[in-house]
Amino acid sequence: GLPIWLMPERIAIEFAEGRCRIVHGRHGNFLYFPADHFLGRAIETYGECCELEIQGYRALLGEGAVLVEVGANAGFLTVPLARMVGASGRVVAFEPQPAIHRLLCANVALNGLGQVDCLHAAVGATEGHIAVPEIDPALIGNFGAVSLAGAAPAGKSARVPLLSLDRACAGLDRLDAIRI
Repeated sequence: GLPIWLMPERIAIEFAEGRCRIVHGRHGNFLYFPADHFLGRAIETYGECCELEIQGYRALLGEGAVLVEVGANAGFLTVPLARMVGASGRVVAFEPQPAIHRLLCANVALNGLGQVDCLHAAVGATEGHIAVPEIDPALIGNFGAVSLAGAAPAGKSARVPLLSLDRACAGLDRLDAIRI
């Protein structure tokens, strides 16, 4: 079975309730929400998603590279990017949606990637906080297409820190790429 100690408490509950599943994909093991009919469906059906984008990054990133990933989603790109930069590199991954951020953290842990920092925050032009719509992992949808632009969303939302891109990159000794 899946080692529960690798996952935050909420992911353990979602896994037990059948709201998320695990798949062994091309780039590692991934928890995903089957109700996500875009990225979730791709990882379930093909064991990968965004493979052409991953191949493009191979030309840009190598061992020791440092990458900031804004909107990391569940880590379907974060995991292969972290493998590209290796243990001497670093990936700083931002994901503002609470449920998706939990999947990101779990997927990084499942794949043993200590070079990844998973931050629960949004990145934009200003600083402060932003209302982020909370998805229901049981309802069918496109979980990666939640807009953070404009007025506060209707329905349930989470108050999430909003960092400027400069602040998101502050403290890094180097920066080779930003994926937004």
